[in-house]
Amino acid sequence: MNSIDQPLPALATSAISGPWGMGCGSEGSLGVRQQRCPGFENHEAWGSRCRVAQARIKVGPAPCANSFTLVEAGLRRYTITPHFKRGRFVTEDKDGPAPTGSVNTKVSSWIVPYEAPMMVARQTFIAAGLQHFGPNFTQGTTIIPSQVGYVRAGKSVGGESFAYCTAALSGMPGTWKTYITQMTDFEKAQTPAIQLLQPLNVVDNNYTDYPDWEAQDAVAHANGYGIVDGFGSQGLSLKDKLLPPPTNHCASDWCAMFSAYNRGNPLELQQIANSDPSDTTCGGPPNYANCNPNGDSGNLNDWLPFATQQGVNILELYAVDAELAFDPCFCVLNSSNCGSSPNGSCTHGSYTALNGLDTTQQVNFFQSVGLGYQTHCNPQETSQTQTNAIGNCSYRDTINKEHGYQ
Repeated sequence: MNSIDQPLPALATSAISGPWGMGCGSEGSLGVRQQRCPGFENHEAWGSRCRVAQARIKVGPAPCANSFTLVEAGLRRYTITPHFKRGRFVTEDKDGPAPTGSVNTKVSSWIVPYEAPMMVARQTFIAAGLQHFGPNFTQGTTIIPSQVGYVRAGKSVGGESFAYCTAALSGMPGTWKTYITQMTDFEKAQTPAIQLLQPLNVVDNNYTDYPDWEAQDAVAHANGYGIVDGFGSQGLSLKDKLLPPPTNHCASDWCAMFSAYNRGNPLELQQIANSDPSDTTCGGPPNYANCNPNGDSGNLNDWLPFATQQGVNILELYAVDAELAFDPCFCVLNSSNCGSSPNGSCTHGSYTALNGLDTTQQVNFFQSVGLGYQTHCNPQETSQTQTNAIGNCSYRDTINKEHGYQ
């Protein structure tokens, strides 16, 4: 038997097939990876991973099937039987010479979403999700009403359609564009009763080609009622407002796309990170480096009005910022009014620990834009009973105004 540490020859194409079963390991082998064994019998198994130069074997628990057949460019066939030996995954070569090559890791290897096995698996998942979360889903004899307002099904990672491994995967951007249209065609063919949204994504710092095409593709599709698909970006920040033309395309060019395709369809934005009411510059030009997923999105009082001016009609607001705007106990200043937390600790309130904010930020933000006591806000916030809360309620007022409540 040959250890998996031995490399395989480079493959022009590869196919791995075999029966699938339940209760198997979560990692595959031979240049592939799959998260869960779907439980289908005699199904084409697993998609090959993003390869730089050659196919790889993935170290991990035993795969679902007892054996697999690997075909190299239609010329050479290996039947690979996985075994465990001293806690490691080894293979037995039956029909050809010993495999050669090196081992890939999770970090250096990615699935290829547009290859048929992965695309079919994703389509199966999306179809089930659209049926389950749409209106009038039946569970036994119980009819369950619509559970969500819309569905944004990502085509590569999470709710996104990022095009990654562009240096290694051929056909960018054409192959990815073709794949996205195949997926949106599939969604439309399900005649879903729920609103669909599509993401916008930048590829290799090109802010117009791929995201502009994604927006065009989105509005060319609709759900079962003929309601056009919406689209949007999960990268909203103050940088979108501050970066001057002609370099300003906003995150994934959402500003221009909202202007081009504002047809009553949903135009969605999600902030790139928690807001910071003290950050009014995103760190300043030329890079505006503060506004990134690991930083902040800037002052909400600045970027939210800008977003609504550009036509956004769906805002995915981070829970931390919603609580900062509307929770009188976001920061505990007086334990007699907000539970049993020690005075001034700001460690109990909306959350015991706020994602991305330390206690100093919590109290400073709260005392700046949070719900202040009585005359600190206009109109006064009647829910605030902490007499030493001095926030000006500006986050509350901005969100209410931009949402149309005042």
